[in-house]
Amino acid sequence: MEYARDLNLTALTERLTLVQENQMNNQPGIIMYTPVYKRNMPISNVKERRAAIMGWVSCPYRMEGLMMNILGPWGLENTNNKKINLVIYDNETISPNSVLYDSHKNEANIQDDLSIQMCINPILFNEKNWTLRFSQAKEQYSYFK
Repeated sequence: MEYARDLNLTALTERLTLVQENQMNNQPGIIMYTPVYKRNMPISNVKERRAAIMGWVSCPYRMEGLMMNILGPWGLENTNNKKINLVIYDNETISPNSVLYDSHKNEANIQDDLSIQMCINPILFNEKNWTLRFSQAKEQYSYFK
């Protein structure tokens, strides 16, 4: 929140568990914060923004729901059923503890399988580093050529 205020931008938290999660369908989440400043107050530098802050607008996101709504019916497979797995990691760390989203989380883990093609792309999303990992079984290999 302070980062958003000081830089006058919308900021995202690290991966977290939202309070509305339950044991049955627990999924990673993030919260987006946007600063709201008092009217007619200058905000051209950090000191002015700190003096002018009135509050924040926040929006929690359950990552699975967010990504399903963004991706829609695409489903990460084409008409020939050549599945692409998308995993989004918080920051640059590729580990189970940093997974924000896995498009095929209920399927067998192919991360360590040597018969896959993989493409890893770091991105900066609203001043937040995420790592995207796209993978596809080599027998389905077509997207990464």
